[in-house]
Amino acid sequence: MLRKLINVYKLSLIASLISIALIISIDILLPNPYALLLQSVVILSVFIGYRTLSAKLLSSYLKKIHAEMHLHFQDDITTHIEEHDFLGLIYNAPKLFKNIFLSIESIYKNQSILFEEINTLNDSLEQSIKTKDFLLEISNSILDFDNQLDFLNFILEKTIETIPDASHGCVIRNVDDKITEYIVAYGYELNDLQSINLDLSETFISVMSNGDIKEPKIASNLRSFNKKHIQSEKYVSFDDMNAYDVLASVSSPIFINDKLYGMLNIDSEKENAFSEDIIPVMKYISNQISIALSNYIMYEKTVELSKFDSFTGILNRSYFENLLAEYHKKALRYNEEFIISLIDMNGLKKINDKHGHSAGDKALKTLVDIINEEIRESDIFARYGGDEFIIVFFNTSKQEVEEKLDFIL
Repeated sequence: MLRKLINVYKLSLIASLISIALIISIDILLPNPYALLLQSVVILSVFIGYRTLSAKLLSSYLKKIHAEMHLHFQDDITTHIEEHDFLGLIYNAPKLFKNIFLSIESIYKNQSILFEEINTLNDSLEQSIKTKDFLLEISNSILDFDNQLDFLNFILEKTIETIPDASHGCVIRNVDDKITEYIVAYGYELNDLQSINLDLSETFISVMSNGDIKEPKIASNLRSFNKKHIQSEKYVSFDDMNAYDVLASVSSPIFINDKLYGMLNIDSEKENAFSEDIIPVMKYISNQISIALSNYIMYEKTVELSKFDSFTGILNRSYFENLLAEYHKKALRYNEEFIISLIDMNGLKKINDKHGHSAGDKALKTLVDIINEEIRESDIFARYGGDEFIIVFFNTSKQEVEEKLDFIL
């Protein structure tokens, strides 16, 4: 379009030279009043024709620029051109060029903002993918852990790996809606934390929620917060364990069956590490942890039912027999010894007949409690039948076992 405009002006210049030549020729050939009129018509035709054509082309070109680059100066220029005000166009040229450069600068600024927004979006997408991968890993790992605390430790470590700038963390369990206890920690000495029993009302998520704990909360300065809201001896205990090295913290509640199980706390040594953008992320993670933890608790109950006698709480016969088979193989391989003792409770039927089954149940539980007090944790104790129990003693002589059974009797 710009090249076409230049060509028009070239043609305009050539046409002007031809018209001047014609005027001179006419003036020589026709030296009369009609020559002046003809001269005027030629000059006017060339001027108006090429000026109008140029104006249209320039207007069209600037409109195209305006459409593509959203420039704000086009209307001013086209107004001058369409009104054939070329002197105004020349007069206002500095202002118009200034507007051009300002518009171009605005475009580059908008482009930079757009790139920043795209980068932010990419970061968000990467964080989302990372979070989903982490939650998938948690769901797939439920069966890999023998107890709830190991599972929570795994969750805590993975959460800290997932959240940018996170360096420390802990899980606090709600004991009785008043007292809390630290059950797992990362970056802290767990024993030091467990020596501090915070009231639920002293936790910053409770203070910032006015006791109505529902959403994650951010604390930007734990030192000043604790100094104001917890007992002085607890504040000193945190200080002694260098807990105030962390400068920012976010706490999110964990609910199981709509009841507050506890809080997931993620901390950072970086000041103002957590913005409000972390709230929906923590809420999502906590919700998924709640589901995973609920599933794990159900899994633990299922495992417990498959291993333990629901009435007495000791091993059931099925699990005991599988366990004994493994110990038997090991003893044969390494030439080890163990002693098996079968115990039968005499007179249980008479107790049931005379005093009722509740009395018989109490007698069974009393016997189990007595035996548990006298055997070691390394020994195996199981219910073998209705009133029959079995014990496997390790690293004990036959004489020691007989003495222990006589004492129990």
